[in-house]
Amino acid sequence: GEASGATTARLATARQLADDALAETRELANRLRPARLEQVGLAAAIRDLGARAGIPVRVDIDPAAAEVGVIDATGSVEAYRIVQEAISNAARHSGAPSIHVALGRTGDTLRIVVSDAGRGFDPAVGRQGGLGLIGMNERAVLLGARLSIESAPGRGTRVALDVPLGTRTGRLA
Repeated sequence: GEASGATTARLATARQLADDALAETRELANRLRPARLEQVGLAAAIRDLGARAGIPVRVDIDPAAAEVGVIDATGSVEAYRIVQEAISNAARHSGAPSIHVALGRTGDTLRIVVSDAGRGFDPAVGRQGGLGLIGMNERAVLLGARLSIESAPGRGTRVALDVPLGTRTGRLA
């Protein structure tokens, strides 16, 4: 009946709003792109992040993951923002003496791991409150990437991002 027609119309409107919001977000992300990201590539930009974290950050980069252009511009921004959030969380909340960031590449997957041996947290609680975990997850979804956050009180935290290279985020985008 007409109820289903109204529902369909509402869904179409909601979908259009979501599409518009996504387009705006992408445009904004492009404008807010970290200035040096394009020139130096993701690996070097992450090294810069580490240098500015206010806490010692060891960055290990597999040469295969360091090529400029290994991931497209939009993908780079999303991955950069996730790493930025993970480093910032660790620096602010972990109480760890240092942070470790590793960039690796296996076949067509770029893997970025941010880990610390700090106080950790209960991920079930972390998901509800701050820590930017929701934003990190949303970015990972945009990237078509897998984000895993492992932590437990007293056990440190490990944030791993697996970004598929290829059609959506890699060179062909």
